[in-house]
Amino acid sequence: MKKDVLYAKGTVKDFTATFMFNVKFKFEDAVINYSNQPILAKSSIPSPRYNFMDKKRGFVFEKNKDGNTMMLDTSIFERVVEGGKIQIDPLHKRIQNAVVEILKGQYTNLQLETNPDDAADQRIDIKGYSKKDQEWHFFEVKTVSAKRCIREALGQILEYAHYPNVARAKKFFIIGPNPPDDNDKAYMELLRKRYNLPIWFRWYSSTENKLHERV
Repeated sequence: MKKDVLYAKGTVKDFTATFMFNVKFKFEDAVINYSNQPILAKSSIPSPRYNFMDKKRGFVFEKNKDGNTMMLDTSIFERVVEGGKIQIDPLHKRIQNAVVEILKGQYTNLQLETNPDDAADQRIDIKGYSKKDQEWHFFEVKTVSAKRCIREALGQILEYAHYPNVARAKKFFIIGPNPPDDNDKAYMELLRKRYNLPIWFRWYSSTENKLHERV
């Protein structure tokens, strides 16, 4: 830790912790719970860069019309719908909306599930008619590791396309916020070769606002 601080041109004076430890885990084993955070006023942020810097004054937080500190609500919450409850994930919606914008030039009749009431008729996160292939494609968004995205979306996307005995789409794409590793790529290729499934994984990078090529 001291080396990291020195590398960032910080000081390690009085940096004398007596006990430290690191907890290592696989990303796919993590359960991420988004919590509410106060919204900082832009005037109190000296720089948008992620660097060590001196704190020159106390932080100032944005206030609402009642004078209370405004909170950024990024929590995963439940909504009651017909037949039970569903989880609403803000990250999921952000990816969903961004991907639709990216796909606009390649697809017509783009549709996305915008609220729980759509579930009875649509359910799939995004669907569109491919200009190139002249056929319907389905896209299912997940917000975990590539491996878990594939695991959680595979059954869903096949059910949405074919249950009970129909063909609503010709190609399927699973979309996640993290890049696939070599094992993920090999697994997708195996599914296509062995079972003849027209399914691919695509990684959406929020920093680049880019939907990477299918694997």
